[in-house]
Amino acid sequence: NEQMLIWCALGLGGEAGEVMETIGKLPDGNKDDAADSLVKELGDNDWYNAALCTLLNVNMSTVMEANIAKLKRRYENGYSSEDSKKRIDML
Repeated sequence: NEQMLIWCALGLGGEAGEVMETIGKLPDGNKDDAADSLVKELGDNDWYNAALCTLLNVNMSTVMEANIAKLKRRYENGYSSEDSKKRIDML
């Protein structure tokens, strides 16, 4: 349902922010504590991704395979910052 899609998308955005916040704290604090926090935050992101896949009736492996195929088209010869600017898969 649309309300659940919105709730999951908002949750995913919030959790992505928490991942960034945790990484931002790495230089200042105990790296072991930060790594433990990061694992928890990444798990929260995975939960929202899985919930969105369930709502859309799409297998998470299908999503990952589609992402790999997209990146292979974009970076036929491996990643380069120049190709990342061209975005040939978006033409």
